[in-house]
Amino acid sequence: MSSAHEQRRTLVVNHPLQRRIVKDIGLLPLTVLVVGTLVLGVLLRDLEREAHEHALALRSATPLLCGLVGFVLTCSFVMLTQALRISNRVAGPQVRVRQVVDDVLAGNTAMRVHIRGNDYLHETAADINRLILQIDTQRRDQGDSTDEAGAKSVGAAEHEHV
Repeated sequence: MSSAHEQRRTLVVNHPLQRRIVKDIGLLPLTVLVVGTLVLGVLLRDLEREAHEHALALRSATPLLCGLVGFVLTCSFVMLTQALRISNRVAGPQVRVRQVVDDVLAGNTAMRVHIRGNDYLHETAADINRLILQIDTQRRDQGDSTDEAGAKSVGAAEHEHV
């Protein structure tokens, strides 16, 4: 079970991205399920018609169709719920990455990307954190060399006055 700190408080954190992910994950399987249900419904209707023509009773055809519709609705719900959960595990880290990148661009290289345990994009976060560390190191090295150059020029100027 996730700790309270690990649980996201908001299900939708980046609506456009999550909508696109849910659509990309769910649209094709949902379409296949609906088309399959419609085809089976037509076939069951034809079967009932043939049975009626031959004076046969097919009492199980209607419950079978109802069961099929129930199955499709259940599968659709589970599939869309999973698609939303997956989109959340991508969009949440993406939002945090963008926030940290904005902070770093503003000059705050103390920021790091933190990703929850069940979320995706851990490798991307690690790469960005390494990049931030490298930027921070380069800035410090440039600052040190600038300070040394400034100290040398001040020392030289003082020596000329003497």
